[in-house]
Amino acid sequence: MDATKINYVFSGFVKEYTPGLAVNTQLISKMWVQAAVDADVSIRLKYNDDGAPGNNGPDEKTETKTVAVTGNPGVWQELTFTHVPDVVVNKVNFWFALEYLEGPPVFPANGNVFLFDNMTGVIGATLSTDKNTLEDVKVYPNPVRETLSIKSPAGSDISIYNVLGATVKTINKANALQKVSLADLKSGLYFVKIINEGKVFQSKIIKE
Repeated sequence: MDATKINYVFSGFVKEYTPGLAVNTQLISKMWVQAAVDADVSIRLKYNDDGAPGNNGPDEKTETKTVAVTGNPGVWQELTFTHVPDVVVNKVNFWFALEYLEGPPVFPANGNVFLFDNMTGVIGATLSTDKNTLEDVKVYPNPVRETLSIKSPAGSDISIYNVLGATVKTINKANALQKVSLADLKSGLYFVKIINEGKVFQSKIIKE
């Protein structure tokens, strides 16, 4: 890594499809990101429809998402990238890069830590899947020591899972602002799942 540069590419992958993907087939990539540095970071996902990396040609598409961590470092956030090619795709090359949005260039080699987890890719998804996402939900604080606050539509069903997938907390027909005690749980990573009228919200939390 070159700590004097504001951009660092850390992953690359090429996938070939036979037969090719149809025009307007959605390519959806998701990842969870945690940044320890106290400054906003942008995560850039680049697709290349012909499978040739780095040519910066007409087949290349780029999407950038912001991880807003200023004043609140160390919080897991989920990013979703969507690419809809306007040509038949036989190969897809995609790679990720991170860069600061503000401040001097300082990278993991200088002591900062960036964590990436659960990178997934979905081919052929439709925009209608977004209608199944439960919105206007807040889960805080994160990290949490004892009591977790969950703001969601009244009557939601809330489940909290550990990293093994075991349910450790369940609240049915929750209040619009539900308090959940986590004092009896061990420190570590957990997952929150909220369901209301068929719509789902999922998030990661850190128990201190």
